Amino acid sequence: MENNVLEIDVLGPEETSAMLSRLDEEGVDVEGYVAIEPEYSSLTSSILRTFTKNRDAKRSSGIEDEIFTCLRDFNGEYSASDLSRIQEEGGSNIFMNLTATKVRAAQSWIRDILLSPNEDPFTIKPTPIPSLPEDLDSQLEDAFTKEFLQKKSEVTQEGQQPPTPKQVQDTISTLNRDKRDVRDAVLEEINLEALEQMKIMERKIKDDLKEGKWEDALSEFIEDFCIFPAAIMKGPVITKKEKLVWEAGVPIVKEDFLFLNKRVNPIDVYPDPSGSCVQDGDFIEHMRLSKIELYSLKGVKGYNSEAIDKVLESNNDGSCWFDTGIESEKAEEEKRGDMIDANDGIFHALHYWGVAKTEDIEDWGLVIPETEDENKYWEIEAILVGTEVIKCKLNDDPLKRRPYYKASYQNIPGAFWGRSLPSLMRDIQRMCNACARALASNMGLAAGPQIELYIDRLADAGDIEEIKPLKIWQVTNDPTGAQGRAINFFQVPSIANELLGVYEKFEQKADDATGIPRYSYGNERVGGAAQTAAGLSMLLESATKSIKDAIRHIDVGLIIPRVEYQFFWNIIKNKIPYTGDIDVLALGSSTLTMKGAQTAKRQEFLQITANENDQRLMGPEGRAELLRQLGKDLGLTTKIVPSRLELRKKIEEEKAQQQQMMEMQAQQQQGGANASLEATRMQIEGQERMHQQTQAIKAKELELKEMKDIDNALLEREKLGLMKEANIQRAAVASEGNQIKQNIARTQVAANLVGRNANS
Repeated sequence: MENNVLEIDVLGPEETSAMLSRLDEEGVDVEGYVAIEPEYSSLTSSILRTFTKNRDAKRSSGIEDEIFTCLRDFNGEYSASDLSRIQEEGGSNIFMNLTATKVRAAQSWIRDILLSPNEDPFTIKPTPIPSLPEDLDSQLEDAFTKEFLQKKSEVTQEGQQPPTPKQVQDTISTLNRDKRDVRDAVLEEINLEALEQMKIMERKIKDDLKEGKWEDALSEFIEDFCIFPAAIMKGPVITKKEKLVWEAGVPIVKEDFLFLNKRVNPIDVYPDPSGSCVQDGDFIEHMRLSKIELYSLKGVKGYNSEAIDKVLESNNDGSCWFDTGIESEKAEEEKRGDMIDANDGIFHALHYWGVAKTEDIEDWGLVIPETEDENKYWEIEAILVGTEVIKCKLNDDPLKRRPYYKASYQNIPGAFWGRSLPSLMRDIQRMCNACARALASNMGLAAGPQIELYIDRLADAGDIEEIKPLKIWQVTNDPTGAQGRAINFFQVPSIANELLGVYEKFEQKADDATGIPRYSYGNERVGGAAQTAAGLSMLLESATKSIKDAIRHIDVGLIIPRVEYQFFWNIIKNKIPYTGDIDVLALGSSTLTMKGAQTAKRQEFLQITANENDQRLMGPEGRAELLRQLGKDLGLTTKIVPSRLELRKKIEEEKAQQQQMMEMQAQQQQGGANASLEATRMQIEGQERMHQQTQAIKAKELELKEMKDIDNALLEREKLGLMKEANIQRAAVASEGNQIKQNIARTQVAANLVGRNANS
């Protein structure tokens, strides 16, 4: 707003009226303002025409009303029309917010799956047949043709018989078999190389997403997914942000470009009426920028700094609106005050994705490639703020994709917008609310007695609405003489049990309508199979079918295209080398059933292969990879299994140690052989020495024997001499003894003679 002018076509009739009312309340003379039709460039006019077409189609389809109704259902509020009817009836305006319970349960369930701290919701891998290097097929064919001709010449050498058909068939069969084996080996190596490159790319993509606040945006996306007919995410949004980095141990603030991911409010999205996705037709996002955000776009590649200055200078109050017709209701439902307060200091912008004529683009100042067709249409990206196009560029994506992603809780075939959880259970919510209101009214009526009173029979003019204990009622006689009672008390019957029964029936129907059973979020008022652990597990497995189908919509609509977009961005913009095709595997919907089953199968496989034959086939690296996956399933953060590089180094060290031990053993064996020969030689020499010693001993023994024989002979001779001498001596002694005996005898005889003589 400047020079007492309101650009009514940009601001819109509703916003213009609100602005004038606001100025009038502030004491500003609104008569001094005039509404004029601003001058538009051809590109601005084209964008505004497209916006008007998409806006009117969205409004007439009822989607805007549906979005606000879903938000009210989640907030537990009646619409203005419903609340007016309830107040007219005089009943309770209680709102039994069963919708919010189901929505929060679905949000927490989906977050547990897609925002698991130990698992990313996606992985990437090469396609089953990776792209082969250039001319590999022809090189293989030439090599085998050359080998075939060489073998054929060997078979048909001069002087030999021509090969038989059987020999030719065997040769061709052998060559084809070798060709298949080599091709399989080449494909396997290419696949392994592609896997290694893919791991590097996957880490890069995850790092880009994390820095771009992927988890925050995904969490907000899940909230919209469960509340609105569609959830929208935008990314990558190349944004210049200040970040804290460390250099030489000192924190320094630096500006850097980030691949931000942003939640887009579904009420601000205007798809083409004929489109069923963001890639169809002309797509427009209604953006809201602060003055700082708009100013920070100056100098960014693709933006026109002069146009930004014009917008900032022509809107000194810091606001610039477009005619959406929903600003008042949006501010009210989002609890932002009125629409003036909610849009204070906000610059509204239209982010346009669609086609534009060559002349419109060139008129803006964009240089486009030369073409023979002057009326050619180009896929462009443009941002309109007020009447100024601050950005216009050709869509440089190789597939002309737009960085928007959409998913609905339940799809409607052929439609852009789907069905949300609140819409799936809206009839049930209304019936539960009706039962609750009736129950509240009935409980109020049945809480105390009802009084029937004949006013003309009251004797005094007391307050008939005042009822208290021991009150005295003064009445007159019945004029009819029937002695009828002037005051009658009666009790309104309570139908609370019937109403509660109806309420509970519809509450149970909400489980079927939404696929979110009460036992899935810990409701204790369940019975039957849910009262046992096994029964609850079976019921949860059955219930996951609905939530898996919903998560699959997120996989297809958001995760897969977002990762693919970042993949090609890194290859084309960041020039990260990679050769091959890519498959993005979204793990969200499969996590509910595959994770537990995969863990059990891996453990079973680990047990089955716990034998020497299988481990010899798998090798240490295969076994280590299996253990890594099991550790990942268990959520282990500590590094237990060594990395492939560490394992390979360890294996090489073990091989070196084994080689060294083998060499030592060989040396020991060689030394043992030499020692054995030396021992044999020494044994032989010892045996020879022993033999010589034995001979010498035998000779000595013989000599000793001979000497002993001689000695024995001498001894025998001496013995004989001694015996002879002894015999002579004995003979002499005997002779001498005989002589003595004779002498004694003669002496005795003489003595006897002497005695006899004496006697005589």
